[in-house]
Amino acid sequence: MIKEISSFRFPGFYESLFCNSDEFIDEEYALAEEYGLDANKVYMEYQDFNKYKIDVSKKYMSLYVEAINDVLPEEITDYKDFKFEIVDDEENIVVISPKYYNYNTDHCYVDIETNEVTLKLIKDYTLNLKGVAEYIVRHFTSCDGFISFISNDFEYWKSLDILDYEENMLIALLDMLLSLSDDNIFNEITYDTYEQICKFEYTVPMIDYNGKTYELYEFIKLEHKEVA
Repeated sequence: MIKEISSFRFPGFYESLFCNSDEFIDEEYALAEEYGLDANKVYMEYQDFNKYKIDVSKKYMSLYVEAINDVLPEEITDYKDFKFEIVDDEENIVVISPKYYNYNTDHCYVDIETNEVTLKLIKDYTLNLKGVAEYIVRHFTSCDGFISFISNDFEYWKSLDILDYEENMLIALLDMLLSLSDDNIFNEITYDTYEQICKFEYTVPMIDYNGKTYELYEFIKLEHKEVA
């Protein structure tokens, strides 16, 4: 079967490691100093921000699925019918960005190929991890400013058939598996994604000069022409 999954722990592209207001500040100051310009006149600009978002999201979800397979014990992953892998398709990624970032951030989704046996094994293993009942209450209890659309009743999680888990509940189960297996795992996934997808490959230095905007290489040519 094909299931669409995501992670509630994906940092998104608003003031996160993947994109923030200070992300290029060192490079911009260095360029300004090198060319004797006002630092406010030098900035990095994404050439194709959408492609950057897609590539980051694909890498993040690839590492996310790898981590799920890694934290599960061998008696599960070696089971003859076990299957939990991303569908091999270049277009297999959906990135959704909110109109405003007041209460939400970006989400990314991929399709995985799996089966009922695998999902049941993952469910049973996760719901037997230490601290799982406390985790469910802590993360899915409504309070002031937060309405949970996922049950905080541990017995409900146990009794509900895995095929009846709605998409958000399945995502929550997978996030819970990773969180309870390794406290630092989401930081590792984020930093590994950041290191493997170099944002500088998606950007170009821009220079504001004499009321016009130039790409760095255009500016260098202009400067040489003026000197000549």
